[in-house]
Amino acid sequence: MDAYSRGRESIPTRDELVGRAQALLPGLRERAARAEAERRVPHESIEEIVAAGLGRALQPRRFGGYELGHSVAFDIAAEIASACTSTGWCTSLLNVHDWWLAYFPEEAQHDVCRDSPDQNISGMDYPTGKAKPVDGGYRLTGRWSWVSGVDHSHWVIVAALVMPKAGPPHVRQFLLPRADYTVVDTWHNSGLRGTGSNDILVDDVFVA
Repeated sequence: MDAYSRGRESIPTRDELVGRAQALLPGLRERAARAEAERRVPHESIEEIVAAGLGRALQPRRFGGYELGHSVAFDIAAEIASACTSTGWCTSLLNVHDWWLAYFPEEAQHDVCRDSPDQNISGMDYPTGKAKPVDGGYRLTGRWSWVSGVDHSHWVIVAALVMPKAGPPHVRQFLLPRADYTVVDTWHNSGLRGTGSNDILVDDVFVA
């Protein structure tokens, strides 16, 4: 049975999910120094968090998520942060960005969750990019900073100014697969070093 099917079988309670988080704490605590040294959450930590279903608290049930609300997502992240603050921050974003995705058209949500609900998403909502309307969509270009957890993400959501031929610009969010952006290693910070909050670069990519 795949992860998608398991997610549709039953919805865990808040206490069950917090209990799963607590079970991971020894390993996360042991890897906390490594997260700081490598400037990103270790791959093993993300795999354990995802396998425990801790990134599905806000995800729609139709895609294998739990729809349990922000208080549950907060409790999960706080528990993880007790072992490694950077890992707790990135865990919170695994949930928050699924919530962002739920506001996209359903076709886009299906594109992300078609094979599995466990598709890690990063994001940045500062509109530091520009999007030009073209036939069938937009041409997107820009650079976004502080994209936490981008190294372990499969998709990214970014905001950009749409520059129409007539009228004022306006802000839209865009959803991109990993192949459409480049990660720029810029995160050399004194705090939360393990969040891997690097820049991403998008160069004239078509988005439907």
